[in-house]
Amino acid sequence: MSYGSGELSWSLVDWSNGYYVEESNNQQDWTEIWNQNTNSMPLTLQSGTWYYRVRAGYGGVYSEYSDVLEIDGNQFLKPRGYRD
Repeated sequence: MSYGSGELSWSLVDWSNGYYVEESNNQQDWTEIWNQNTNSMPLTLQSGTWYYRVRAGYGGVYSEYSDVLEIDGNQFLKPRGYRD
């Protein structure tokens, strides 16, 4: 799983007919934010650190979750020309 150009993307699985993306701000409480048969989704970043994971599914059978992707929204949301 990766993030770029306003999208999360992941690798396709041959047998899957759906991908389930979840997000969390603490890696304990996860919320499903995507359930489609695609290998990417648009993502509007929020401030703070957020975590994302995906799993493939087919007819109630699911893969293991992907590795967790950590995104620091503050790094992406800084105004152009901002310096630390």
